[in-house]
Amino acid sequence: MDHPTILVLASSAEPMECAIGDIIQSRIGGSLVFVDAQRKAPGQQKEHTRVRPDRLDQLYCLLASAREASTVAVSSECVSAVLAFLTEFPGTADDFTSIICTATPHSDSQQAAIETLTRLSRIGASSSKLGLLFTQAPHEIPVDEAFSQLASSLKSGQFPNASLEAVLHQSSAFGRALDLRLPVSGILNGLADFEAALQEARNTDAPDHTLHLLARQVLAQRALHGCRPAITRALDALRLPCLSREESAGKVVVFPASTHPQPTREEDGIEASTEDRTDHALSPR
Repeated sequence: MDHPTILVLASSAEPMECAIGDIIQSRIGGSLVFVDAQRKAPGQQKEHTRVRPDRLDQLYCLLASAREASTVAVSSECVSAVLAFLTEFPGTADDFTSIICTATPHSDSQQAAIETLTRLSRIGASSSKLGLLFTQAPHEIPVDEAFSQLASSLKSGQFPNASLEAVLHQSSAFGRALDLRLPVSGILNGLADFEAALQEARNTDAPDHTLHLLARQVLAQRALHGCRPAITRALDALRLPCLSREESAGKVVVFPASTHPQPTREEDGIEASTEDRTDHALSPR
């Protein structure tokens, strides 16, 4: 692949883990693809592409023809299918710039991450490309204690790029964003502005229910903005590339409080929006 291509493998369905694809896309730019068995991944925005786990060949075709950076976010239930695909086609794992496994402090999540990293190593993925992102870490407990299973496994030195510095601590910001279906990547990049939308709604004397929804979205946006320093530190620890100032500049989108969603198309196991991504409008629950 000629552009940064990041594979993210989740170990659970926690909101923060579900948002890691968006977080990385906000860092490297380009497109975001979900691999998920559901018709639509939780919190997935319409401008993102969804690929079923039984059509991973189509995913590879998408990545091979991409002319920009790509982030592939794999739900926990589809990780085994992706690993089987990488096993069936040797060398494919090394087409990715980085493969990031995510984990929470829950024992099942840590064990799943260990098994995923071990299997990737057996498949032949370069150890220098394997990373680990610790999510929902408790504030009051050291990372190596909260993630004792993973910390013990990392002592073997088998995964030299896995660092305890790549950590995101507990936050409700991502659950809020998921509930409101907010564009996490756009918010982190400053390309979505719900504060401006709220002011515009006030100026046009919008009804109370619209103002209340926008107020909730503003709070969620502020919570995500509060996470940006921690996100930057975690992604720096993963050694992920970063958009240049010119590349990150773009049109700020003021999302209306309510719109009718545009239809999506599903073809050959791939579902994508028929809309232009910069003109995406939020459709609240």
